[in-house]
Order: sequence, then C-alpha cells, then structure tokens
Amino acid sequence: MRILLVSATKDEIDPIARQYGTDLRASKDRFFSIRQGTFILDILISGIGSAQTTFHLTNTVNKEKYDVVLNVGIAGSFAQKLTMGEIVNVKEEEFADFGTRSQGTFKNATESGFIGQMEFPFIANKITNKTPWGQGFPQLKQVRGITVETIIDNFQEIDARAKKYSPDIETMEGAAFFYVMSHQSIPYYQIRSISNIVGSNKMQWNIPLAKDNLCRFMLRFIDGLKRGITLK
Repeated sequence: MRILLVSATKDEIDPIARQYGTDLRASKDRFFSIRQGTFILDILISGIGSAQTTFHLTNTVNKEKYDVVLNVGIAGSFAQKLTMGEIVNVKEEEFADFGTRSQGTFKNATESGFIGQMEFPFIANKITNKTPWGQGFPQLKQVRGITVETIIDNFQEIDARAKKYSPDIETMEGAAFFYVMSHQSIPYYQIRSISNIVGSNKMQWNIPLAKDNLCRFMLRFIDGLKRGITLK
C-alpha cells in the first residue's frame, strides 16, 4: 500500500514523520518517502496557498500511483459546534475570494461567470468530495470548508463570508486540493484540526493542541492501514 500525506507546512505534521524516523525540518526538501516493507508513506509539503498546492500536488500524483491521498493540517472555525482541537472531515469546499468586487458587492467565480454553474468539478461554485472508499471517517464530523488567499481580521468581512457561504471552517489550500484530486481516480480526504476561531486574536489560538490531536489521530489511522484495516 502507498499513501500520500499532503500538508502545507512541515510544522503541522512533523510529529508523524518523527514517529517513522524522519526529521522533516532537517531537510530543505518538500517530498519524503518512508518505506516499511510493502507499506509506503509519502509526505508532500505543498506550501501555503492554492497556487503552491495545485502545482506540487499535481506534479506528485502524476508521478506515483497512490491508494489514498490525504490533505491534513490545522484550520480556523466559523462554527460554534466545533471545539478547539477537534478533528473534522471536510466534504465540501469553495474558493471564497475568487471572483469580482464592484461597488462593495462581491460575486464569487460562478456568479461572475468565470466558472460555469455545472462546470466539472464545480456545482454552483462548490466542489464535493465523492470518494466512495468506505464511508469516509465515520467517527468525524463532516464539515463545509472555504478556501481563501488572504487571512483577515475584519469582522465585517468575516461575517459577510459566513453569511454568503455558511462554512464551518476556513483554510488556504482545501479547495485547491479538492480541485486537483477530483480529476484523479484516487480516493482522497481532507482532515483538519481546529486551531482557532476565524478572526480571533492570535493569542487565543491553540496551535499546539490542534497539531497534537491531528498527528495522534493520523498516526492511529496510518497504523490501521499498515495492519490492513480499511475504512468501514
């Protein structure tokens, strides 16, 4: 079995690599391959944002054959139902700030005519993960994500995004990951851990908790795959 773990930064998943004897921070590389018998864990550090993620992920999945690809990392939450450090499974994504702004009104890419209402893989600006592999982490809450190019702390703009998209979480790579993987015949998932409330002061963020919970969860999942336990 060969799986690919994709993360924007080394820091978010460094404990996973260390568990397998690899020090991500000791190298300038962005791709690492860990082999244990017939089990291969590849790690791709895509970089932050949609452009880097799209390029490096496409380049990687076109070189190797994977059984599953997972995008993992931390995320900001819009939803009061999500607690700090909670792990979630993202099932739907949108590019939230790709579009046009005129006279104070923002229109997303579909509304602006940049993307057709039913232009694959979009349906009305949304990309839904339709991976049929098992039921997709049934123990996790399924959430809606938006992907942005700019992190903001303006509550008026944050509220406008919340009202327009009704998202649960916000990242800077999720929709790009969904876009690339929807064109591949490979099962894929986006698993995120909540590190902050969108727009909150960074002093209120809890990245260590989010990172620790995420890496513990993914190590258990990877161990299950190594032992031949698939999702049910």
